[in-house]
Amino acid sequence: MSKSAPPKCGIRKRSLQVRLKKHLFAHLLGSDVVQEGSELLTELAGVAVDAKQVERTAEALGEEITEDERRHPEPIDSLPLPQTLYLGMDGTGIPLRAEELVGRSGKQPDGSAKTGEVKLCTIWSAESLDDQGTPIRDPGSVTYSAAMESACTLDTAGARSPFAQRVWREATRRRFCQAPRTVVLGDGAL
Repeated sequence: MSKSAPPKCGIRKRSLQVRLKKHLFAHLLGSDVVQEGSELLTELAGVAVDAKQVERTAEALGEEITEDERRHPEPIDSLPLPQTLYLGMDGTGIPLRAEELVGRSGKQPDGSAKTGEVKLCTIWSAESLDDQGTPIRDPGSVTYSAAMESACTLDTAGARSPFAQRVWREATRRRFCQAPRTVVLGDGAL
């Protein structure tokens, strides 16, 4: 680093707690490109972080979060259990690099793919109602768990699909089955 260059952000693997990093980078990765994430970190934190470092850190963080979610499926007893918990499941296509699409079938006329599907599980509470009686999501109550993994398995299989395992871990962590009332939302798409 030259003496005139702005300081680099020293984000180390264990320098922030996993949950804090998860929320920070979830916001940054919501940007259209990692360059915008780089610019946002410079603006908000006053440190220069090049786009490639944002991308590498986000990828490493994703691996760390995945491992943390697998290692710690125990219920979060410190949070009060609301009257109703909602569990939503869905999938959506995300653009991928050409090298990540090799061998994937897709919806293009030639059978190729431009996207890969991410499966998402989210759990939240909504204890208050708006003027029309529609539940309003409680601030800070939502948790997300997502990955590019299959939801398919044979009905005779001895194990759940990777996505079903993810949903079960998150439901266990949030004590979904212990809530007095539960709501499951999904579109039923295959």
